[in-house]
Amino acid sequence: MTLSGPQTILDTIDKVTTTTVSPNNRTASFDEPVDVDISTGDILVRDRVVLKVQIAEDEGTRKFTVPVTIEGGDGVTGAPTFEPATVTVTLKGPMPALLRITELDIVATISGSGNVNRTSVTPQITVSGPMAPRVEVESVSPAAVRVKK
Repeated sequence: MTLSGPQTILDTIDKVTTTTVSPNNRTASFDEPVDVDISTGDILVRDRVVLKVQIAEDEGTRKFTVPVTIEGGDGVTGAPTFEPATVTVTLKGPMPALLRITELDIVATISGSGNVNRTSVTPQITVSGPMAPRVEVESVSPAAVRVKK
């Protein structure tokens, strides 16, 4: 914004007021032209002022403790077990989405076959439900579980 007028008046201006813009009922960022209110008639506003408003959901993280499940291992004799039996999954994303996710929406899965000769295995994390596309897995702790034979 460029102001012009007598230098003695310009030197006293350290802020200006604009018309009020309400964010009510807005769900996305927007630009809106505003008028500048200068209390003296000796100042000219040379440029059109556009207010840029950024609207975004608060981002954050949330931790969930979920059991490690064995895919294809139910009822199979000799299927490996894993230690620990749970992992802590940290999800990140918009807080409204994170607050709607529960432990039931998160599955930590390990294949029951092909892991017999390994000492540790990394669980596959799946997030389901309507909020799943809005969040991502930030970390899993521990990153791998031990195979118990």
